[in-house]
Amino acid sequence: MNRCVKVDELLLFWTHICGKFDVPDPLQRKWWEYLVQRYNEPQRAYHTMRHLQELRYNMLTIEERIENPYLFGFTLFFHD
Repeated sequence: MNRCVKVDELLLFWTHICGKFDVPDPLQRKWWEYLVQRYNEPQRAYHTMRHLQELRYNMLTIEERIENPYLFGFTLFFHD
């Protein structure tokens, strides 16, 4: 896998799943900023934006077997 974190792809995914749950744009942005800040904390060795991206890529390989991929997507962002 490319080791470069593609934050724009994660943001697009975040926006997409938030839209499926009718999360208002200001709340989407607020939580996105919060999550990015938390995942970029210096003490994090594993639960980072790169880890989140890897989870998203793994999700894509099994997405057709996931009953509710949007709910599952939220769990990726909040699993830590």
